[in-house]
Amino acid sequence: MFSNRNKDRLYIAYYTRGQAQSNDAPFHTALLLAPKNPSTKIGTEDTTRYHVINPLKGGRQLWQYDEKSAFARTDKLVAVMLLGKLPTSWNRQAVSELLRAVPVVQDNPQWRCRHWVWAAIDRLVAEGVLEGLAGNGSDVWNKGLTFARPHSYPDLLAPLPMCDSDGNSITSEFPAVS
Repeated sequence: MFSNRNKDRLYIAYYTRGQAQSNDAPFHTALLLAPKNPSTKIGTEDTTRYHVINPLKGGRQLWQYDEKSAFARTDKLVAVMLLGKLPTSWNRQAVSELLRAVPVVQDNPQWRCRHWVWAAIDRLVAEGVLEGLAGNGSDVWNKGLTFARPHSYPDLLAPLPMCDSDGNSITSEFPAVS
C-alpha cells in the first residue's frame, strides 16, 4: 500500500542567477532528483542535479550537460516545483542515461538552460517517467516560474518554497538548513 510513498522525486529547481540579460529569465533552472525530505546536513549530497551550463572555453561560451551529486539546499536555490515521483520501473541510473541524451544546442544565442529543461521534461513524459503534467515542458516550467518570482532571495532558515506541477503552493519537502 505504501510502496510508492518515499520514492525519489523529480523537481524543477529555480536558482538566482545574479544579473540576467534583458531577454532572459531571472532564474537558472535545473532538474533535481531527490528523496522525499532530502537531507540539509552540511556535506550530505543525496540529490542529483541535472542541467546545462555555458562556461567560457577558448574564448567562446559552449553549452554542456552537467550532472552532479549535490547538496539539496544552496544559497542560490529559491524554489522548486514537484514534477512527480520516480516510478518503480525507473532508477537514478536510468534517469541519468535518459537525460544525458537530451540535446544540447550550440551556436544559437537565444538558447538557454530553460530550453534544455523543457526538452528534458518532454523526454521524461514521452518515456513514462513523468505522468499527469498539464502541458508540455515549457508550459509546466512557466507555471513554476510564476510561483518562483516572488521568492527572489533564498532563505536557508525556512523550508524551501515548493509548488506542484500546476504552480500551486504545497508543503515543502525541503526543510530549513540545519
